[in-house]
Parts: sequence; C-alpha cells; structure tokens
Amino acid sequence: MTDLYRTDYMLWVEEQKKLLAARRFDELDLENLLEELADMGKSEPRAFKRHLIQLLSHLLKWDFQQNQVNDLRGMDHWFRSWVDTIQIQRYAAAAVLADNPNLQSKQQAIYLEAYQQARILAAKGLNSYVDSRHFASKDFPEDCPWSLEQVMGEDFLPEARLS
Repeated sequence: MTDLYRTDYMLWVEEQKKLLAARRFDELDLENLLEELADMGKSEPRAFKRHLIQLLSHLLKWDFQQNQVNDLRGMDHWFRSWVDTIQIQRYAAAAVLADNPNLQSKQQAIYLEAYQQARILAAKGLNSYVDSRHFASKDFPEDCPWSLEQVMGEDFLPEARLS
C-alpha cells in the first residue's frame, strides 16, 4: 500500500476510503494516513495566512497609492484592482475562519506573521509599478498599523499616510 501512496496518490486515497468504509482497519496504510492527517491540520492555517498576506500587501499598496496619487499618474487601474483583491482576500480569509473555528485562537499570531511577509510582497509589487523609486519592506511600518478586526472589516480601507 505504501508503494501506491508514492506512485498514484489519488488511487491510494480511494483505497483508504474503501478500507475505512468496510472497517478493514488492519489493512490501512497507517503511517501515511497519519502523515496526511497531520498535513490536513496545517493546510487551513496556511490558507488563512496566504489570504492575509495578499490582503495586507494590497492594503499597504492602497495606502501608499492613496497618499501618492498626484505623483503617480497612470496607476488608477492598479488602484481599482487592489480594491477588488482586498475584498476577495478578505472574504476568502473570513471563509477559512468560518469553516475552522479552532483557528480563532491562532488568528492573531498568524496575522502578525502574515504582516511581515505582506511588507515584502507590497514592496516587490510597488517596484513593478513605480519606476522612479526602489521599495523595500522597511518602507512600511514594522508593526501593522491596523488591527485584525479593522483589516477584516468589510468596508475598511486605510485613509491616512503610513509613517
């Protein structure tokens, strides 16, 4: 059964489901089943973090753009698309939380980690839009200027210049 796990994962999954349904527990590939269960427990926090990274990076770019609108002509398209991405990622992160109530106790720690990665992503994103300047994560506040509650709020968009 272990060979099947390595060579045809989907067939291995189907076989494990059949064995469980038939209550033939002694034939299960327990070693790989345990590994899969451990990975399943990691996938939802990763998904939540991935959505937060995108959400926060776009909020950082939104904030930058809003404060630089006179200096950066031609970015209106990006400005509007960031709003769409902000909403999509906000809804996706909320859906992960709704489907996984156990994440509530970990969401703040995940949020803080996600913000640090979002700073890097926002800098890289702005570098691809703005030719006149090179951005780095240090150009954004070290600590997130918004609470998780604000960021997850349906209508929240930053209004003030980050410093």
